[in-house]
Parts: sequence; structure tokens; C-alpha cells
Amino acid sequence: MLTGVTDEMLIQYLNQIKTNDEVLDKNGHVKPIWEKLFQNLNKIGLSELANRSQEIKNKLSENGVTYNIYNNQDSTNRSWKLDAIPFLIQEKEWDLISAGLKQRAVLLDEIYKDFYGQQRLIKEGVFPAHVIYGNDGFQAACFDAKLPSKNQLIVYAADLARGPDQKMWILDGRTQSPSGSGYALENRSILSRIMPELSVGVEPKKISPYFTGFQHAITKLAHGNNRTPNVVYLTPGPDTETFFEHTYLASYFGYTLVHGDDLLVRDSQVFLKSVSGLEKVDVIIRRVDDEYCDPLELREDSRLGVPGLLQAIRTGNVIVANPPGSAILENHALLPFMANACRFILGEDLLIPNIATWWCGHAKELNYVIQNLPKLIIKKANRKERHGSVYARLLNNAELEFLKQSILANPKDYVAQEEYSLSTTPSFVDGNIVPRLSATRAFLVSDGKSYQVMKGGLTRSSADSEKFIISNQLGGISKDTWIVGDQNKKEKEKIVFNSDKFIKSEATLASRSAESLFWTGRYCERSLSITKFARIIFNALQDDSAYENVEEEEHMAVLVKALTMLTFIRYEETEPRNLTETYRLLHQTVSERKEPGSIRSVLSGFLRNVTSVNDKWNHDTRRYIAAIENSMHELANIHIDTPNATLKSLSRVQRRLFAFYGTLAETFPRDTAFYMLEGGKYIERILNQISVIRSCFNTKYELNVEKELIESILINHNLLVYYRQLYKSFINLETTLDMIILDERLPYSLSYMLGKLYDYLSKLPQNKFGDRLSPVLKLVLEAHTKIRLTKLDDLAVYNEDTHYLFNLDNLMSEVYGLIGQVTDELSKEYFTHTVIHHSLMQYPDMNNTQSNEV
Repeated sequence: MLTGVTDEMLIQYLNQIKTNDEVLDKNGHVKPIWEKLFQNLNKIGLSELANRSQEIKNKLSENGVTYNIYNNQDSTNRSWKLDAIPFLIQEKEWDLISAGLKQRAVLLDEIYKDFYGQQRLIKEGVFPAHVIYGNDGFQAACFDAKLPSKNQLIVYAADLARGPDQKMWILDGRTQSPSGSGYALENRSILSRIMPELSVGVEPKKISPYFTGFQHAITKLAHGNNRTPNVVYLTPGPDTETFFEHTYLASYFGYTLVHGDDLLVRDSQVFLKSVSGLEKVDVIIRRVDDEYCDPLELREDSRLGVPGLLQAIRTGNVIVANPPGSAILENHALLPFMANACRFILGEDLLIPNIATWWCGHAKELNYVIQNLPKLIIKKANRKERHGSVYARLLNNAELEFLKQSILANPKDYVAQEEYSLSTTPSFVDGNIVPRLSATRAFLVSDGKSYQVMKGGLTRSSADSEKFIISNQLGGISKDTWIVGDQNKKEKEKIVFNSDKFIKSEATLASRSAESLFWTGRYCERSLSITKFARIIFNALQDDSAYENVEEEEHMAVLVKALTMLTFIRYEETEPRNLTETYRLLHQTVSERKEPGSIRSVLSGFLRNVTSVNDKWNHDTRRYIAAIENSMHELANIHIDTPNATLKSLSRVQRRLFAFYGTLAETFPRDTAFYMLEGGKYIERILNQISVIRSCFNTKYELNVEKELIESILINHNLLVYYRQLYKSFINLETTLDMIILDERLPYSLSYMLGKLYDYLSKLPQNKFGDRLSPVLKLVLEAHTKIRLTKLDDLAVYNEDTHYLFNLDNLMSEVYGLIGQVTDELSKEYFTHTVIHHSLMQYPDMNNTQSNEV
């Protein structure tokens, strides 16, 4: 095996191989493509390979590439794992594999059409009736819900692994809504950038033709339309495990990402609820499982699907890829009968075999399984039960007996598979190159006549050296898949356009996406407002080095009250309060997860909304979103006794939120999505600034206290430097109020912000109002008019007895009330599909101006 091998790194790897391995051919010789790859790896070296692996990890995090883990208490999002070493297959072998995959796709397509058609395969005994009718994947309601195209299966994915005979076997298949192609694309993009020298002499084939073919296939499905087809990408939402891929591919193809609630059926036609009104949908690419697609005819408790969807499919008014009902083809119990089915339907033998599988519903097979149980892997025939694979050899006698009795009690519910010895592949783990078990997912798309196979795929290797556990849910590690051809034969990809006409159309904004963008703006601004004000208080406290026993000064008490009005975090108020208690409140404001108004909680709300519209962000924006998420996790670890470290963390949060804003300002298209986000931002900013003004200036204080408050408010409004340029050291309440309320040149003055808010909201589609002002615009205009008509001298007038600045406070109360209603009116106009609207928290009644209650 080592004959002729001189590469030290390769020799070390070969010495670790315990079973058949991808590096070796059937004669035990090193394959040329792997030998060349190890030469490239040797030039890079293990130390640099470790550095590159960290770069890959960082890049995946920056790009927001995640795979959501179910029942994970710490976080629903896990960073995607990508090995620095790719998986290699020679093109000549891949061509043979592709032929077998195409055959399998055609076979499954014919089986699907028969199961929901003439059912000859059941009548002729090719498949036992119980295997079909007794499986949850079979949906009788889908019997006549067919596509008008030749192929019903538009996309198909198959999991492959090399068996002990050195041939590829099919382990499993995905026909409902195959996942992984988006991750494969991202893997290729990242590895090609960070490991470019790795491909010298082993240059992989491009995978982009597959995605071009996919887009062509989707366009062909709607060929009967005289207009550009409206294609939507239906996702279950951010909590689904592959949500990153949904947003990634929707953005890549330019399709509108939608949830089930974004769609409705009228007159057997599907419409998208957008901010511009209802838009007819032609094609739905679904990532929702069959049973959830239509609560009227399938699972009635589903909130992920579209009521009436099946009827719309029957009438031919919408095309769904893949059509509902295709889950039956993922049935494990079909595998023992696939060879006979292939001969019956196609008159051919299977080109790629299955793993040896026995369905326990037949007496002969049941007897074999019971007699050989310790050697087998046991699975439930019904995939929906999420039973998991049971390796019988790992069970003790009692467990083995229990499994045996379970099978005998309900034999038709079980299948058994041979415990196969699959091949390993080189993987970079803990600083070394070691063998790991692996499987490759291949992807196919129908071109209307046949199937096109991606020249690549998604390979996953096991994190455990002893077990074949490749599921991403259980810690599997992905690998880029390289189909390596003849390096002397250079091919150029031919670009084919769908049409010779390019039709420009406005990007559709679904109502739910509009709502998420609006609340992204609100949560981002609230996070920034609280962070900025908390920093002001922290900085003010730094002057007291021995703060434990120092009583809180009057201006500090006012600032703390203003912070609690921003966060609505209640505290036990004592008079006087020492600074230790102030630090405790600040710590609660920053990091308490259970407090809805804490910075950590509000950042969580921001991330929840910004992730749900992940298809809207470019790479730079996603990088800052990832940085903000890191800051949120950092806040969970701060300690009350480390105020300096807390202040540094808050500074990072503020910088990253400003960077997010800056990236949007420079790169985000000025369309409805932008105006909705900016509208949310300015509504929140106006409400927050009014809250601070009322908390700090509803009472006339002594001059020394007033001076401290004015400086803090000027810092909060980013105006201290400009104020000093104009007024030098002269600090005055009237000049301050002029700046923060009336001056329309200053971005943080109320008058400026109200003007910008009116401008952005006026650019939203005015669906029902024509040339008349909508209720939203009326509210903003009324608030802005009140500010512009205000006399500065009147704002500083106060009651001699109570020191209450009644004119200022009444004006702020009126404007606050008007802007507070804008969200409700926006919801009525644009977000009406939502049953329960978002809420940062319940706003208090701020008309009780003399109360310190929060």
C-alpha cells in the first residue's frame, strides 16, 4: 500500500486506515487525484492548515451560515461546520454514478405517478399494499394534485457511500424538499477563497450549471404565462433546521421568501399578500413537509401551509415543486422492492444498489431478521415517527429481547438493514489528518425531459471515529465535494438565458417580511438607545472610585429614572440609594435575559427579526449581524464587579449597531423594504428621545443638576461638541431644547426625525388612499406640525410651586401619543395577516407626569 509513496503526510495518513478508504483504489494503490491533493496539503503544512480551518470557521460565522439544532437550550443556531479537506471523486466514476442517479430519479418519478394514479405496482404485487397505505407519507388527498409537466419530481437528492465492494451504494433519498444544495454552494464559495492552492492539479468541476439548470426548470414550469412568472420560496420559518439555506437560495435565485401566512387561495388561485396588495403566484418552491402544506385537506393543525393549496394545484393554477405527497418515496420499507420495481417499470436492473434491507412484514424476512438481529440495524418503516437507527450489536441482552418483542408485536412497522462497512475519507480533526466515515448527498433537477446531476454535492463526515453518524443534528462535519476531471481538457461554461428579453420588475415585499423589517428597525434602534444611555451613566459613575458607600447624586437619580423609563425594568426605589445599587440596576439592564427591556433581550429580538429576512442582506451586512450576535452572547458573561469590562462590551455593541446602520445606508436599495425598516427605526428613535426628554426635563432643577443633565442629554443626542462650538461653555435649557426639539438641521432633533419619518412612510405603497393622506401620514404630519408651531420660550415655562415644566411635558405627551399610534395604523394597512403583532413591551401611560413609577 505504501509502495512508491514518498509524501510524509500521506504516509502518516495511510498508516491510520483500518477499513476501505477513498484514497485507495480496489487494488490498494493510492488514487492519483488524492496523491496530488496530499502534495498540496504537504506544501501548506499542518500548522497553516489549522490556521486556514480557523479562517473557514470565522468566514462561516461572518456569513451567518447556520444549521439549527432542535431542542438546544443554549441557542437554536449552530455555526455550520466545514472541513478544510474536500472529498474527491474522479469524473469518469462520477459519470457512471450520475447514470445510476438519473435512473433512480426516473424510477421514483414513475413510482410516484403510479401511487397517485393507476396503482399498478400495488395491484401487480410489486409493492405490498401495507407499505404504501400504512405509511404516513402516503397522502390520499394528493391523488389528483399533479403537475402539468412530464416529471413530477422536479428535484431529488440521494445519499451515497462507498461499500466494501468499492462501489457506491444508495443509503437514502430525499423527495419532499431536498436540502443541502445551498450549503454545497456556500462550501464551494468559502473553500475556493480560503484554500485556493489546494486545487492545483485537482481542479474541481463547477457546480454552478446545476443552479442555472434549476432556475431554467422553474421557469419552464410556468411557461404558459405571458408575463414573468412569480416564483416564491415557501419556508416553515426561522426555527427550521435549514433556514439559512432557504434564505440563501431565495436570495441567490431572486425569488420571494414567504411563510404560509403570506399566501392565500382565492378562486383556486394562490396569491401573495404583499405591501402593494395581492399578487398572483405561479410557482411555489416548497420547503415545508407534505402534511403541513394544506390544513384544509392534510394536517388541520398546521400553521405552516396554505389553506386550499391542493385545490389550486388540481386546477393547474399553481405549480408546487416538489408536489405534496412525495414523502411516500422516502419510506424505508420501499427499499427491499426497488430492484423488482426497476425491472417492472423500466425493464432494467438498478445501476446503483441499495443497502441490503429487509421489511419485517413478510414471514421469511421477519424470521431472518429475528435470527440475525445482533448483526443488523433496525429502523421504523415510517420515517415520520423519528425512531432513529438502533445498532443491535450495541444492546445488552435485556434490550435485545425488548427490541425483538417489539418487532414481533408489530412486524410491519420495522425494517432491518445490514450493518455495512463504509469507506473513510481524509478529514482534518484536532490538528491532524485522520480517516472518518462519510457519505455524499447528490442533487438532481429535472430539465423537463431528463435529470441533470450536480457535478459536486454535499459530503458529510462523522465526528466520531467509531460510528457512522453524519447527521448535522448530531455533529456531522460537511465537506466540499470535488468532481475531478482531466486537467488537460479545459471546459468553458456556456451561459444560457431563459429569454432574449429582460423584463425589469419591482422586487416583491411580502407582508410578513415588511413587518420583520419594520421590527428590525425598531429593535435595532431600541438596542442602540438603551446601550448609549447606559454608557452615559457608566461613564458618569467612573468619577467615583469608591462607589460602594457613596450616595447617588440627584442628577444621577434622574438619569437612572430615565433609563428605567427606556427599559421598563422595575426596581426597588430607596431614598437615598447608594451607587452599589445603581451598578446592580445597570447590570440588570445590560445582561438579564429574563427582563424584556434589557439590552441582551432586545438584541435577541433584533436578531430574531433580522434573521427572518436574511435574504435581504448582503455579505457585509451579514458580517455585522454576526458580530452583533457575538456581542449579545458576550453580555451574558459580564459580572457586576467589572464595570470597566461591561463598559467596553457596551462600546462594542454600540459600534457594531452603528456599523450595521452604516452598511445599510451605503448599500441597501431605496425601495419599500428600506422605507419600512427606516420607518421602524425613526418611530422607535422618536419615542425613545421623547421618553428621555420627559424623564430629565419635566421638572426644573437647580442649576448644577440641570447642567449635568443637559450635558448628558446632549451626549445622548450626539450634540455636545456642536453645542460647545455654538455656545462655548454656556449651558442653558432653552438653547438645549431648541437643539433637541426644534432645529431641523440636526439628525437627532425631534423636528428632523419627524420630517424623515413622514418622508419614508410617504414612499410606501398607498394602496387605498390615492392622492389623499393615509391615517399613518396624518398622525405623523399632526405630530410634526405641533412641534413646528411651538414657541421656544413657552417650553421653558414651569410652575413656581411644583417646578413642573407643563408646556414641554404636555407637548411631548401629545407627540408621543400620536407616534405611538403609527405602529397600529401601519399594522392595519400592511401587516394585517398577523394574528398577534409584535411588541417590544407594553408602553406605560406617560401622561402621569409627576409619577416616578415605571
